[in-house]
Amino acid sequence: MVEQAPQPGSSVAAHKAAPPKRSRADSSSSSSNESNRSVRTLASDDVEYIHENGRTYGNDTYYMPCIFLPNNDFRQQDLMAIQHQVFLHALQGKLTTTRLLPSTRRILDLGTGPGHWAIGMAQQYNAEVVGIDMAEWDLDTTEATVGDSKVMWELDDLDVWARETEINALIARLEHFDFFREPTNRNPLGPLSPSDEEHQADTQADASVETFLNDPYSLVARPEPGWHFSDAFEFIHMRNMKAAFMHWEDVYAEIYKSLSPGGWIEVADYDLGHVPLPADNDPANVPLPTLRKLYAAAMEASFKSGRPLGTFYMHPSYLEEAGFTDVKTTQVNVPVGQWPKDEAQRSIGKLMLVVVMETMEAGLPRLLTRWGDKEKIWTLEEVEAGFTLARQEILEWSTRAERGEVEGWCASFKWITGRKSWHRQLTPAAFHCGVRATPPRDSTTYKLQHTTIKAQIQFLAEPFHRMFFLDNLAISYPHAEVERVSVTWLFIYAGAIPLGILTAWALVLRPGTHKAHVTILGWFISMLLTLFITDIIKNAVGRPRPDLIARCKPAPGTPAHQLVTFEVCTETNHHVLHDGWRSFPSGHSSFSFSGLGYLALWIAGQCHVYRPRADLARVLVALAPLLGAALIAISRCEDYRHDVYDVSVGSVLGMAVAHYTYRRYYPALRSRECDVPFPNPGDEADRKGFMKVKDDEEALRGAQEFELDEFSGEEEEGGSGGRGSRR
Repeated sequence: MVEQAPQPGSSVAAHKAAPPKRSRADSSSSSSNESNRSVRTLASDDVEYIHENGRTYGNDTYYMPCIFLPNNDFRQQDLMAIQHQVFLHALQGKLTTTRLLPSTRRILDLGTGPGHWAIGMAQQYNAEVVGIDMAEWDLDTTEATVGDSKVMWELDDLDVWARETEINALIARLEHFDFFREPTNRNPLGPLSPSDEEHQADTQADASVETFLNDPYSLVARPEPGWHFSDAFEFIHMRNMKAAFMHWEDVYAEIYKSLSPGGWIEVADYDLGHVPLPADNDPANVPLPTLRKLYAAAMEASFKSGRPLGTFYMHPSYLEEAGFTDVKTTQVNVPVGQWPKDEAQRSIGKLMLVVVMETMEAGLPRLLTRWGDKEKIWTLEEVEAGFTLARQEILEWSTRAERGEVEGWCASFKWITGRKSWHRQLTPAAFHCGVRATPPRDSTTYKLQHTTIKAQIQFLAEPFHRMFFLDNLAISYPHAEVERVSVTWLFIYAGAIPLGILTAWALVLRPGTHKAHVTILGWFISMLLTLFITDIIKNAVGRPRPDLIARCKPAPGTPAHQLVTFEVCTETNHHVLHDGWRSFPSGHSSFSFSGLGYLALWIAGQCHVYRPRADLARVLVALAPLLGAALIAISRCEDYRHDVYDVSVGSVLGMAVAHYTYRRYYPALRSRECDVPFPNPGDEADRKGFMKVKDDEEALRGAQEFELDEFSGEEEEGGSGGRGSRR
């Protein structure tokens, strides 16, 4: 029911066209001296509100109203202030279920509303907090009530995806869905059918072709709509956002892109649950019949609008598909009414009772008068009459529950959190003329890319974070900023120097193509294999380094006698922090013994150190690389990077790999030919083939000479007989 423009002081509202959807990059800038306005925000004049049924709405799709400053209509702001108190009581005064690091610097509150949560976070954390909403709220009143803060407020509609969903398919699912028993099932928002997906893909392809025809000189795809924040956030929060978006896959993907590595997302909302049914299951005795009817009608209307109500959008699969890890849920039952005996629960139940009734009064009119249920489009009078009966039923049920005549009614509050990986995900994608080209699943190229990406992810995987005690003296050593042997010098000592010696000896002093090839190849295999094995073990074991606590910089007040996780750390350098769980085995030790150990084995073989009566000089030259590797390993204990156990295992690992690769190409050191590599099987085959050909040629040549000799003998005998007869 759309109405004309309201006058200040009137409860009637005007209809204005909804603002066009645009990306944040196209938003104009404005600033205000009254509050902290971001330079990326829209101006107040850019937003055009829609007025229906005596309430004001921020656009033409969202079912909940907002405030209207010219008319002093603050009913929705009062409701959200009470709702904020219920969320606080449910978490026993906490604003979030996520344990944020004190070093958190940027926080985003999506759909901030009056900004109660954003202001609370800004007061609790020394971070830049950004609150964004599609409508303008009375922020001055909120700050005067909750307290002043330095929140950056932005005004923008984040529903920038203009694609429409398949409404008919969504409505068809109504017949197979129970609103009262499946409030969190993802089925209503499940993926499209294969035919729908094909249709959507064809539509996108046609759009791409049309774009190319309109601008044939542009081969670059137009950027997809998004939020385009200038800087990443470490924590993004959403609350009470049911039915705010149509395509939640896009929303979670955009949130994932807007988070910094290691950042967290938290989504909070609630559903009304269901009033306990009587034991006899008699339909005539179903409690709160009018409320159940209104609830079902509202759900059906939301399905017809393309934005289903309920907490479907909080299904863990959405976060997992977007790439989030460590997905966890927290649920708290909140009483509706003052039926609990506990005084604190009675207080929160009273607030929740107000929230239920005020939310119905605010949200039902647009849903039922614009979209209606499966049977009809409601009038405003029908909605108000139904709400009046429902209010009476709720109050009566609450009173009976207080007397113990019926079972109490609880609403279910839910929080779901997820973390973005510390390492960015590698996703291969190819584009041609603005159209995404997806390689076939069974192609060799795709399989090779997939295998390569899995290997990269495995090698760059973040280590397992063991829990630890702050009073553990074994990990309480100081963190040395300057190492005795840095990574650069390690590659020089254990990499460049051995490679130079091997190359010079094999190519200059004792030249030989095959020998130079297998010597350098064996050394490279030894180094790469050691690096790979060491890194895999480090990440899998996750043993804390001796200087872990110094790296961690735990937050003040962290208990010293309890097991804690890395979330108590305040270190902002992610590499320094997470490297604290990569102690076993020592990488310096394994790398140095792999490179220098291989060199020692090779020198020992070239000098024949195991032959009888070998002079001492040869032995010392062969042992010199091992002494250098041992000094590098010892330096790791002196820098408090590792303990003796880490260094010992790393040294044995590196030496074992070096010996394995050396013996693949050279005989044992006790062999008389230990300085000569094994012959190349290909060369041996070629040599044997050449000798066979030579033998065949000689045999053929001998047969030909025999035939020639026999032929010559016959000619001589024939010549003698002829001369005799002539005589």
